[in-house]
Amino acid sequence: MSGEIKLTSTFFIMQSSLLVIVATGLFLLSTAEDKPSLMRPDRAPVTRLWMSYALVALVTMLLLIFTDEVVGSSQPMFGEIPLPSNDQSSAFLAVFILDIVCAGLLMLVTGGPRNSPFSPVLFMLPTLAIFLRESPLRFFIYTAIAAALFLLTQATDERRIEENQRYRLTLNIVTLLCLGLNTVIGFVTRPV
Repeated sequence: MSGEIKLTSTFFIMQSSLLVIVATGLFLLSTAEDKPSLMRPDRAPVTRLWMSYALVALVTMLLLIFTDEVVGSSQPMFGEIPLPSNDQSSAFLAVFILDIVCAGLLMLVTGGPRNSPFSPVLFMLPTLAIFLRESPLRFFIYTAIAAALFLLTQATDERRIEENQRYRLTLNIVTLLCLGLNTVIGFVTRPV
């Protein structure tokens, strides 16, 4: 397996794992949505986020599947049928930016940086870029976007979020899953 396909495959597995982590967090939060003070009343409830989340998940997975490396390696299955493809570098950039922006929005909607169980996801993404051999410039761009989103979401009105055990449980679960994903990707992509 060439290095480029290995990185794309690793990113695909990482993205799938990340989507499962976020889905787990959304599911856990949606089970406690009977309390109106969990989120600001002018924001959409967590259960309304599922369709947007599914759309972003589909787009990011398709971007990774339709890279030149993956399409080129699967071309014998499709014969003469031309498949659209994009270069790996562009796909990685698009997926990382989509992931970071979506993590920031999830963090904003679910209580801001202090209370949201999705804060660890936002901070995990630049680290994953290192493991996936993104350039230092891109790593710093991803970090700057994550930091800007963190700072912009500080204004969340935390007085409207009551202390809730489901939020704390979800924060702990999502944080530990993010740590596990970082560890696995770091191990898989380590120089041998």
